This record gives sequence, C-alpha cells and structure tokens, in this order.
Amino acid sequence: MVDLINIEIQFFIVFLFGLVFGSFATAVAYRVPLDIGWVSGRSKCPSCEHSLGLLDLFPVLSWLLLRGKCRYCKASFGVGYPAAELLLAVMFVLVYWQFSFSLLSAILMFLALLIVIMTIIDFEHYIIPNMLNLLMFLVGGLYCVIIDTEGLHFVLGPIVGLSIGYSLRTLMWVWKGKEGLGMGDVKFLAVVGMFLPLEIFPTFFFLSGMLGIAIALLWKAMGKGERFPFGPALGMAMFVCVTFPAVHYKWQGFVASVTLNIIGV
Repeated sequence: MVDLINIEIQFFIVFLFGLVFGSFATAVAYRVPLDIGWVSGRSKCPSCEHSLGLLDLFPVLSWLLLRGKCRYCKASFGVGYPAAELLLAVMFVLVYWQFSFSLLSAILMFLALLIVIMTIIDFEHYIIPNMLNLLMFLVGGLYCVIIDTEGLHFVLGPIVGLSIGYSLRTLMWVWKGKEGLGMGDVKFLAVVGMFLPLEIFPTFFFLSGMLGIAIALLWKAMGKGERFPFGPALGMAMFVCVTFPAVHYKWQGFVASVTLNIIGV
C-alpha cells in the first residue's frame, strides 16, 4: 500500500513539473517568432503588455480562475494555453511511466518540451523555426549515444528522413501544384531519422498521417481553411514511436495491410 502511494505521489510530482514546463513552453512559443530571448524579461500580456505576476502564471489554475482573461485588460487568452500545459504534463507522465527517473527520461522530457513549443508555433504561424529543428536534432544525437545506436545511423537516418521529406514535398508539388510539406516539416524529418530506426518509419508515417487527418478535419471545422500545420502531427507521432517503440512491432502487420489496401495491392 505504501509503495502504491509513493508511486502515485511520484506521478503527481512529474505531472506538476509537466504543467510548469508547459507554461514555460507557451511563453517560449510566443517569444521565438518575435526573436525574443527564451528567458529574458518577465512574461507579459500579449495585448496590453502588462507584466504578469505570480498569481497570473499558475499553470491551468490561473486560466480557470481568471476565466481565460488577462487580469489587467480583460483580453481573452485562448484555450490553447491550458491545453498545451496539460499536454506536456501528460507527455512527462508517459515518459516517466516508461523510463522512470533516468538520464534517458530527462532527455525525452526535454524533447517533449521542444515538440510542444514546435506545435504551438506551427499552429499559430505555420512555421517550424530552424533553431527548434537544430535543437531537436542535437537532442537526437545525444539520445543515440545513450541508447548506443550504431554509428552508421547518425548519418544514414537523417539522410533518409530528409530525402523522404524532399520527395514528398516534390511529389505533392508535381501532383497538385502546391506545397504538401513546408521546409520546416522536411527538416524535421531529418530529426525523425536521428531518433527512429528505419524499420519504424512505416509506423511513424502511418501515425502522423492519421493525426494529420484529425488535425485537418478539426482545422476545417474551426473555419480555418484547407491549409493546416502538419508539424504537430509529425512531432506527436515521433514522440509516440520514441516513447513506446513496441507500438511498431504490435502494429506493423496492421500498418502493412492498410498500406497495401491503400495502394491497391
């Protein structure tokens, strides 16, 4: 019984850390496109630019108590703020559930933070900044060292990912005469190649495709048109494949059969 309580406390603490870093992620996602330092200066309301105090910055709770509005100018803060905080908290818990307290879990939690920042920015600006792709690529290199990946993968994985990204972008342009993948998405696939073994790529693309369809439908339902950000789908699919590699081996038969049906074989 004591062990069970201790485990629940541990998960609760990890969840709280996820909420706190989720709040940090929303602040960074606001600052990066404006070329403002990640930790320079205090957080401000984007509408009235009034500095936010401690009572304004409690993850989720402040948003609920203030009814999603700035305390000073009453401008609305979208539901995306608490959603991002809760998302990162859940991702932290999933990493801890799989890897407990370890250097690997710390690296994957940092990756989760970067993915959430990327997701927010792509949703709001339709871009994945080069700096974020570079950071995730470097984290991928460290990840490979820790799990003792074969040396060839450091070169082959990113090249394959980048090549697939360019090919998909080119095919979409030839087929429909418009961008299917932005350059940020193409570069992110090099990051994917650093993190994932090549045999997991089919599962990754299947998951990202399913998530992409869900986002596209939601985007259209919200009246935002047919163009939607694909980076969040890529990021979340990679997170699932890295955190739960067994997903590939359980789904590979299913993914293969669905793929063959799609191409008519």
